[in-house]
Amino acid sequence: MKYTLAMFLFGSLLFASCDEGRIPEKTFKYDGNGRVAKLDADFSKVDQWSDGNTLVFAGFTEDGTYSETSKPINPDKNGHVSVVLKDIPYDVTKLEICVVNSIRKRVATFYEVEAPSISDTIRVTPENAIRATQFVALQTNLFNKKCAECHKGNAWATSLNLNEGESYEHLVNVASEKVIGKNRVTPGDAENSVLYEVLASDISANWRHDHSKIMVTDAANLKLIKDWINGGAKN
Repeated sequence: MKYTLAMFLFGSLLFASCDEGRIPEKTFKYDGNGRVAKLDADFSKVDQWSDGNTLVFAGFTEDGTYSETSKPINPDKNGHVSVVLKDIPYDVTKLEICVVNSIRKRVATFYEVEAPSISDTIRVTPENAIRATQFVALQTNLFNKKCAECHKGNAWATSLNLNEGESYEHLVNVASEKVIGKNRVTPGDAENSVLYEVLASDISANWRHDHSKIMVTDAANLKLIKDWINGGAKN
């Protein structure tokens, strides 16, 4: 009799649970030191980053250039990734989808959000698919910030347009108007690409502007240009 009653109660509980509907998604909570963030994102394209550079979900302090904590991002065959980042220090104010080098220094950022000081899971869900490529990194970190103001397609700037959406078509396999016989970018050959040469040497010292001065304190982007060109200068 006791056995029958126990089975009846178990069955009642089971059906009651089913009547509640779908079991809620598990919430990641952590009782240790720091916070927890969950990233759910889609990627339209991800380059094969090399030389110790890794695509990660990472936390940074307000003015930090080195990640305080990070987790590698490896999208599945559909371009989706789900990553849980634990032990986020409370001085971390930003969460980023970015590339860091072997010493955790930020190389390029593709998406960022604030990191609120809450006890519940911080959920990061970008609305649009992310394109995590070397060229996007160059456009964001170099062309937009240091080049496009002058290179808008003006005649005095050799008709080179480096604005977003225009730059690739103006660079790759396009003959240079300043250095006859060379392309602005020749895929696989950085040393003979005017874009790299003009930033890595004093070839433009007698032009309107010495472009090598742009990269005096920006060795990371200069290396990124070289790697991008030698890797095939892909869009």
